[in-house]
Amino acid sequence: MTIRLSSSVCLLALAVIAAGCGDTEPTKAREPVPTLNTANDPLVPRGGLSGAHANYLSRPTSLKSAAVTADAAVIATVTAVADGAPIVAAPDEVNPTVLVTLQVRDRWRGDVPNEITIRWLGTPRGGFLEGDPPYELGQDYVLLLKSRTDGPWYRPEAPDGRLQIVGERVRPVIEGAIADEVKNRSVADVKQIVVGAK
Repeated sequence: MTIRLSSSVCLLALAVIAAGCGDTEPTKAREPVPTLNTANDPLVPRGGLSGAHANYLSRPTSLKSAAVTADAAVIATVTAVADGAPIVAAPDEVNPTVLVTLQVRDRWRGDVPNEITIRWLGTPRGGFLEGDPPYELGQDYVLLLKSRTDGPWYRPEAPDGRLQIVGERVRPVIEGAIADEVKNRSVADVKQIVVGAK
C-alpha cells in the first residue's frame, strides 16, 4: 500500500520537526553567569576545582591546644608549587598530590629548616578536600606543623593549623573552634598565644 502526502502536509510536518529541534522554549539571549571578583583571594579555588566533603577525625579545640601538639609553629611564604606523585587508594581512586615549598620567615616554636615542603592532597576529580584549599604562590601563612612519617614533608596540625595572613591579621581556611578564636585577631595576637602555650 502506498501512502501519498500532499505538499502542504509535508511542509507542515517539516515545520513541526524543525520546531522540535533545539530548545523547547523560545530562544532568548543568555545572561552571563555572575562571577565574584576573586582574583586576589587565595582561599577561592582555582578554575575547575571544587571541594569534596571531608570528615576530620581529630581537630583541635583551641589555638593553644593545637600549638602544644604541633612539632613547630612558623610564618612561611609559598615559594613553589609542583605536582607530586599521586596516591593510589584504589584502581578507580587516584588522588593527586602537590608539593608546596615554603620559605620560613619566623619560627615561633620548634625547630624546622629554612625551607619546608608540605604535601597537599587533592581529590580524584581534580578538586580538594573541604577546608583544605590549594596553596597559592607568594601567600604567607601561620602554620602549626607536624612532621610526616611517610617522607621529608610536613603537614598542618589538622586544617585548623593553617591560617592565611591578610595584612596584619589572620584568616582561617576552615570554620571551627580556632576560626572563632582568631576572628579579627592580629598576627601578633596569635603569636603571643602560640608562643605562650604550655
